[in-house]
Amino acid sequence: MDYDVIIIGGGLGGLTAGAKLSKEEKRVLLIEQHAIPGGCATTFPHKEFRIEVGLHEMDGFKVGNFKQKIFAELDVFSHVKFREAPHFYRAVLAGRDITISHDIGVAKALLISEFPHEEPGLKTYFSRMENFRKYRSENEAEHHESVGSYLDRIITDNDLKLILLGNMMAFSDDPYKLSMDYYAQAQGAYYQSGGVFIEGGSQVLSDYLAGFIISHGGTVLLRHLAVEILVDSGRCTGVSFRSLTDGSRHTINAQQVIVNASLPQVANKLLPSALGTRIQEATHDREHGPSLYTMYLCFDRPLRDIGNRCYCTCFYGAGVQSPKDIGPNSQGAFENKTFVLTDYSHIESGLAPEGKSVAALVAEDYLSDWDGMNQAAYERRKEEIARSFLSRLEQRIPGLNRHLVWHGAATARTIERYTLNTDGAVYGFAQLPGPRSKQRISPVDNLFIASAWDKFGGGFSGAIYSGYFAAMDLLRQVRIARNT
Repeated sequence: MDYDVIIIGGGLGGLTAGAKLSKEEKRVLLIEQHAIPGGCATTFPHKEFRIEVGLHEMDGFKVGNFKQKIFAELDVFSHVKFREAPHFYRAVLAGRDITISHDIGVAKALLISEFPHEEPGLKTYFSRMENFRKYRSENEAEHHESVGSYLDRIITDNDLKLILLGNMMAFSDDPYKLSMDYYAQAQGAYYQSGGVFIEGGSQVLSDYLAGFIISHGGTVLLRHLAVEILVDSGRCTGVSFRSLTDGSRHTINAQQVIVNASLPQVANKLLPSALGTRIQEATHDREHGPSLYTMYLCFDRPLRDIGNRCYCTCFYGAGVQSPKDIGPNSQGAFENKTFVLTDYSHIESGLAPEGKSVAALVAEDYLSDWDGMNQAAYERRKEEIARSFLSRLEQRIPGLNRHLVWHGAATARTIERYTLNTDGAVYGFAQLPGPRSKQRISPVDNLFIASAWDKFGGGFSGAIYSGYFAAMDLLRQVRIARNT
C-alpha cells in the first residue's frame, strides 16, 4: 500500500504531524524504532509505580497559548487530563531559598520586595517576559545577545540572576550560550500560561496521538527502523525501513516525507550523501545541545510528607555564585553539579498509588561523560553518581533515604539509544545567541522537519509546534501544487 505521507519517528513532533494530517484525510504511515510511541514523552512501569521519562512541566494553555488551539483541534482535552503545577520553581543557593510563582505579578512583587535595589532591572525583565510576542530589539547587538549578557546588563545582584535562572536546565547548560530572544519566548510562555503536567504521565498524550492517527485511517509501525529516504529527480518518493523484530526490510512509496529525527542522523544516514551535505551546510553554525542525566526515585510515602515542600526545586551546586559559573558547573564533576528535583507528590500525577510517590532528579549530561566505558564500568559509574546525589538529597531533605524503595538512572547514552538523538541532545541544536543562517534546512521540497532540531527548538511545546507546522507546510504545498 502506498501512502500520502510517511513520518519517520514517533516522538511528539511526528505524532502531532501525523494526527493533524490524518484529520485532514491524508493516508499516514508513521515508523518508530522504539516499542512505544512518544520519544522523550514516554513512561515505563516499575512494580506499582509509573515512571515519567521526560515531562516535569509543560507551559499551559492560558492567554492564547497556541497549544490550546492544536489540542482543541485534535480533541486532546476530551481524552487527556492536565494538572496545574502549584508554582513555577524554587531556587536554592547559598543564603537564599525563594519560590517563584507562575503569576508574573506575584513573582515580580516578591523579587522586588527581596531585592528592592534591583527594582528597575526586575521591571525591565518582567516586561520582556510579559511582552515576548511583540518585543522588538532596539539594536542589532541587543537582538543577538545572550541571556547571561542581558541579565548582566540590567541587574547587578548575582543571587537575583541565579534565582531568575532557576529553571535554566529546561533550555540550556549555559546562559551565555542561550539566545535571549529564544529564552524570552519560552520563559514568557510559562509566566503567561502557567505550567501543567499530564495526569498519568506523558505516555498518555503520546498514546492518544498514536491512536488518533490509527482511528483516522493511518498506520503506526513500532519496532521498525528507517534506513533510507528514497529520492528521485529531486523529490522524496518513499522510505525503506527494517523490522527490528524479524529483520525484514520493506520499501513504501509516498508523496511526502516528514522526519521526526535528529538532523545529523537524517544527513548522515538517511539521505543520499549530496543532499545530506546540504543539511550540514545549512546547519554549520549550530552546536548540538546538552543531554540530561535523570535519576528516577520511588518512595513509600509522599515526598512532600517527608519534608520536600515544593514541586520543582533547583539546588545550585557549591561554587555557583554567578551566572558565569553555570556553564563550568554543568560540564564539571557530577558530584558537584546543580540539579533539579521534581516531586510529583505535589500534584495529582497518577504515577504512584495512594500513600506513595515518584520524583525525578535531573542534571546536565553529555555523551562524552561516558566515553570509553564498557557496560560494567558504565553501570558502576551510574551507581556512584546516584549514590552521590542521594547523599546530597539527604542533606537537603533529612530522612529521605529511609523511605526510598527504588532508584534508577538514565544518561545521555540512554537517550541516544531510545530516541536516536545524536549525542543524546534532548533539545536538538543549542539555541545560541547571534545571527543564524536563514537557509532552508530541508534540501528536498517534499521533505519536512518535525522535531526538536527544527527552528522551534526542544521541549514538549517546541516539538508539538514543529510537528503541527510541518503538517501545515505540507498541506500548503499540496494545495499550491493542486492549483497550478
